[in-house]
Amino acid sequence: MLEVTVEGIYESDIGSGQKKYKDFKYTFKTSRLSEKGLGTHVKKRFVPLLIAKDKTKSGIVYSRMKSFLITDIKKIEDTKDSVIGKEIMTLNAEQIQDLACTFDLYKIPLPNTCSITELRELAVLAYMEKVLKIPMKTTQDKEEIDCLEKQSDGTFKLNIGDEKVFAYMPEGYLARPAENQPVRKKKISDFIQNTGKVIANGILAATGNAAVLTQNNVQQTDNPFPNADVLLN
Repeated sequence: MLEVTVEGIYESDIGSGQKKYKDFKYTFKTSRLSEKGLGTHVKKRFVPLLIAKDKTKSGIVYSRMKSFLITDIKKIEDTKDSVIGKEIMTLNAEQIQDLACTFDLYKIPLPNTCSITELRELAVLAYMEKVLKIPMKTTQDKEEIDCLEKQSDGTFKLNIGDEKVFAYMPEGYLARPAENQPVRKKKISDFIQNTGKVIANGILAATGNAAVLTQNNVQQTDNPFPNADVLLN
């Protein structure tokens, strides 16, 4: 995990063209392991949430960022506050923003833009598409995925049934397969069993229980990434 300290000033519209300004300094944790590209997530995802929690003290409602600077980043060991190993559909709004930051899931909406139910579903879909490389870019792609149900208006609704979708990332950062493999009406867990083992250092666990298998207890297979952890049903 990373412990991040951020400082800056934000602006609030108080009506009649008047504005108020408030300086801030926050220290928080994120499950992300890489500093690269962290700034955008901190500015757009974490700071608004931290300011919202603090507004009862300041009395100033966040409107827009005036200045922003990350002043410190430390790598820490803290599994308690990490989203890694947690079921995505049970994460709260703050944890989902952490998930978005950890895996660069830009398709997850920013804070306070939709309901928590929609936020969770979009988080699962974003994780499936980017981390698992499950193709979901066209109607045909979506029709071939078991957990997506086509609605009468042509849109797709997420239905993962009894499966639970866990975020998991061992030591290191993400390395992904070079090529997408088509999915033919497969469940998430089936997809992971067949292809998850080639996703080094970052995969999604979709199981009917909370069992997480790691290098120490996974049966050896023809794995092109022998140092990668594997999660199976």
